Formats: sequence, structure tokens, C-alpha cells
Amino acid sequence: EDNYRRTVVVDGEMFRLDILDTAGQDDFAVLRDSYMRTSEAFMLVFDITNRDSFTEIQGIHSHLCLARDSNDVPLLIVGNK
Repeated sequence: EDNYRRTVVVDGEMFRLDILDTAGQDDFAVLRDSYMRTSEAFMLVFDITNRDSFTEIQGIHSHLCLARDSNDVPLLIVGNK
């Protein structure tokens, strides 16, 4: 697990970006659930060379909606390699 924090200014307003990279490991499920309940927006990253990593996005999205008790979740899906 890696955690990155940075403060940025967008249109004159300050935001704190807090990026938690668990690489999909189940060892960090409790930490990931805590972030899911308290964060305002999400970015899910998948490996463009691994179809299974893309397929997992749907399950992660479902889990995210359950953790937040809402289907209205700001979300960005990014393919990376």
C-alpha cells in the first residue's frame, strides 16, 4: 500500500488529494473500506494489458456503492500501463 497526499488549487479553491494505492490487495480491505466511506471522489485504475483487471472494476464499483450506501458516486476509470 502506498499513500500520496498533495494539496492543489483548482479555480481558486484548495483541494487535498489523498491517493491510496492498494494494488488491489485484499490485505488492505479494511483501510480501503474506510476510504470508500469518507472520500468525495474516486479513481479506479486498471491494467490495459490485463482484461481481468478491467473486469474487476465492476465489482469494485459495486462494493464502493454498498460502502457509501449510494449509487451516485463521483468516479473516474483510468486505463494504465
